[in-house]
Amino acid sequence: MTGQEVRKLSEQEIKTQIADLRMSLFSLRQKSVTDKVEDISQFKKIRHDIARLTTEQTARHHKANPAKKKAAAPEAKVSKSFRPMRPVANPNSKTSLAKKARAAKPPKVSAKQSRAKSAAKSAATSAAKSAPKAAKA
Repeated sequence: MTGQEVRKLSEQEIKTQIADLRMSLFSLRQKSVTDKVEDISQFKKIRHDIARLTTEQTARHHKANPAKKKAAAPEAKVSKSFRPMRPVANPNSKTSLAKKARAAKPPKVSAKQSRAKSAAKSAATSAAKSAPKAAKA
């Protein structure tokens, strides 16, 4: 079916043609599942015919019901020397809060320093535990 043939059809004929073609496409798909289809190019031909018919149907609809056009907004005049400002960082944004949190953390302690601290703590606790025993004796 060519475009000229489609344009000659009435509105009702277009609707019936679309319904018939969709049914034939459905039956062709069903046939491809159960049996072997002789001409596989029929899928493409039927889809193209449906597209031609629906395009004509839509064109007729738009011709009968023209859409109201919106008034175009006037364009703002921008000078050539205009440069937008650099965006200012939001002090409450996630990234700036994360930076503040990192800055507030104490400096990292090396492994040697942490071993020395833990040794001092354990010595202090062992001395505190042994001191009451010595006082009782």
